[in-house]
Amino acid sequence: MLVVLFDILFTPFEVSFYKEERRTTFLKMIFPILETVFIVDILINFRMAYYDKGMLVTNGRQIVHYYLRKGFSLDFLAVLAELIAVVSYGTSLWYLKIIKIVRVKKLFFMTNRIEDFLNLQRSVSATLKLIKLWGTILIVGHWIACLFHILAYNRKDTEMTWLDKANLENGSIFERYIAAFYWAVMTMTTVGYGDIGPTTAVERLFTIAAMIIACALFGYSMNTIGVIFQEINSEKQQAKEKIRSVKNYMNQKNLGRNIQTRVKNYLQYMIDSKNFHKHEEEEFFKMLSQALKDEIISEVNGKILVECKIFSTNFSYKSSMHLSRFMYEKFLSPEEVLFEVIKF
Repeated sequence: MLVVLFDILFTPFEVSFYKEERRTTFLKMIFPILETVFIVDILINFRMAYYDKGMLVTNGRQIVHYYLRKGFSLDFLAVLAELIAVVSYGTSLWYLKIIKIVRVKKLFFMTNRIEDFLNLQRSVSATLKLIKLWGTILIVGHWIACLFHILAYNRKDTEMTWLDKANLENGSIFERYIAAFYWAVMTMTTVGYGDIGPTTAVERLFTIAAMIIACALFGYSMNTIGVIFQEINSEKQQAKEKIRSVKNYMNQKNLGRNIQTRVKNYLQYMIDSKNFHKHEEEEFFKMLSQALKDEIISEVNGKILVECKIFSTNFSYKSSMHLSRFMYEKFLSPEEVLFEVIKF
């Protein structure tokens, strides 16, 4: 994932700022290494099994067809762009290298897979989505800054550009990048202080396109932020609503204060111990086939029986697994009596 992130960030940066100085920079060495990694990744994907309808597909021909349909075109396009850039260095075809930013789709895919693998809690997952959103905004701002710079840098000898206006035509790479990124952030946030702005027709056209993209990204960001905060608070809000409903029911039935307090404390205990969403587990099991249900129940309950000394010493592993299918989970409140011996 870090290799993909490095590639989509430094490729437009190299095209915009390092074209002339490339032969003396580490970028000349690092990008061929990166492309070797991506070529190896393509070869691995041609042999990587995948899930279809819940079943693991290991057939070689099916794997090849699946990868050709799903991700090969973008992966091959990015590698081809780098190869063309290497062969055509010094010509206008070298700028095709920027096509490699299509790998951003691969980055999003990988982050989603990692999030699914970690199985994060709802609040943590929502926070991660917020971080991803801000990361997306910064990446888009970085791309816009690089493109804005290259428009001016390639025409600095023929007409006055924003670099000339800002007295940065002979500035360092750091100074020019900061100025371009500063302009990109101003444009995306619609602040526009006016100290840096387009001067040529091409720059103005690009500014119009950048503002349209920024408006779309702003609308998407506001909607996503609203959804994220709703996800963060939804679990607590649902629990409060259920407790409120139970309290209203007990008030309507004129139940005593003592039992109301016990019920409320028990519900709070269930929420704190994450046992309040038992119905969600039942809905999950309804979606599974009987074979998968039996397999999950055997693995979950079987571990309990195997670790229990009474069962592990007196029963075989097969008997414990068979018995585990008849076990079920029951929740009890603290201090609740399980068995009571009545003396006559």
